[in-house]
Amino acid sequence: MKKEERDLLIKRIEQVESSTIQDEDIAYWRYHRTRYIKTLSSILKTFKKSNFSKIRILDIGSHYLHLPLILKKYGFDV
Repeated sequence: MKKEERDLLIKRIEQVESSTIQDEDIAYWRYHRTRYIKTLSSILKTFKKSNFSKIRILDIGSHYLHLPLILKKYGFDV
């Protein structure tokens, strides 16, 4: 992943992180943050040359909805 792409990913993760307000949610997020970065990097790499708005992703059982929120910021149909 290029530096610009990683910087954008971190920015979008921080946007979602900053809207997490309950202590238990913040603790969950901090514990799993690295996993989210790896998952998002993998998804972005898989669909790199695609128009994200035409990609539909079904996320079943997403805890706290962090992943879908970040994917929506990229324009995916979640």
